[in-house]
Amino acid sequence: MSGNQEKTLSRISWNRRRKQVAKRDGAMCYYCGRHGPDGHVDHLIPLSRGGTDDLENLVWSCEPCNLGKGAKTPGEWIQEHEEDESEKMDTAKTDLDQVDDPSLPCTDRIQLLTNAGASKRQTALRVYGYSGSDAYAKVNAVLNRSMAILDVNDTPRVIKTTLTAEQITKVFQMLDDDASKSEIAQFLYGSKTGACRKRVSDILNAKIIFEMSDAGKSDTEISAAVWGSKSGYDLKRVHNVLDFDAEAREEHLL
Repeated sequence: MSGNQEKTLSRISWNRRRKQVAKRDGAMCYYCGRHGPDGHVDHLIPLSRGGTDDLENLVWSCEPCNLGKGAKTPGEWIQEHEEDESEKMDTAKTDLDQVDDPSLPCTDRIQLLTNAGASKRQTALRVYGYSGSDAYAKVNAVLNRSMAILDVNDTPRVIKTTLTAEQITKVFQMLDDDASKSEIAQFLYGSKTGACRKRVSDILNAKIIFEMSDAGKSDTEISAAVWGSKSGYDLKRVHNVLDFDAEAREEHLL
């Protein structure tokens, strides 16, 4: 957002909104992935183009990206750089032939490219074939580790979690070794509090939900088996797990 643009919020309200955006985005630039608490709040649709100060239209941005984008929409700004970035992709191709393996989940491909030093724009181009704002959002979701792949009967399912796929694999290895939820929580989070044990339970419950759903069980049967309840609240918990996986597949995040 340009410094001479008039904000529609008061200064106090804007400062509060800025903190909300920084917390939601982890102070990570929406466009390039740089992390910095001193970044800017950018309007996806500029105020001069009819944008608003609603949270849905605001993202955290580093200063170079914010100033470079100016009053353009993300799509317009990205398109200007897409050709140059396509050429730069050659620097991220070394020893990454497996990234183009269609059987490899997008989450793994994104992580491989990131580890090889590819930018967020390069990663979006390589994985999704374009670098629009929605492709950035998909890359962000994976890099922020808000999701991971859970293997259920040799079928990858997407779950909402801050754990990595490697950590989830370790959880089930520890279970096979008869480790308790408290021991697993201590390994993952360094704590055995109820909140940490619940995070472990969420992973275990997700696997049961997928297995029962694949077996044709109703949501009511699943809810009763997992939580011993058929309440609307627990049915919604079943729906949330199944819907998150379905939406991730629909958006090709897998």
